[in-house]
Amino acid sequence: MRISVCLALVMLLLIGGRALAQQSGNADCYNTAVTQFDLDACAGSDFEAADKELNKTYRELLRRLPDSADQNALKSAELAWIAFRDKDCEFEAGPVEG
Repeated sequence: MRISVCLALVMLLLIGGRALAQQSGNADCYNTAVTQFDLDACAGSDFEAADKELNKTYRELLRRLPDSADQNALKSAELAWIAFRDKDCEFEAGPVEG
């Protein structure tokens, strides 16, 4: 079971990474940006597109897993990663907070 979950996670990363690399169609936004607000809007648009693609890929992977034990393992790994990501961001941003 662990091997199939690990392979599923690798597949998620590969598919998601490839899809994100193909979404560089936002270059015009950055080329015409003048202010930090403009750049923030471009980055926000990129984030929303990447988040949508990642969630689509995650749902597809979850659907393809053979049994509920694998699905639960993937969900658990995802929740653990989100907790790590949030804590790591807090740590990294700590020195410049405020």
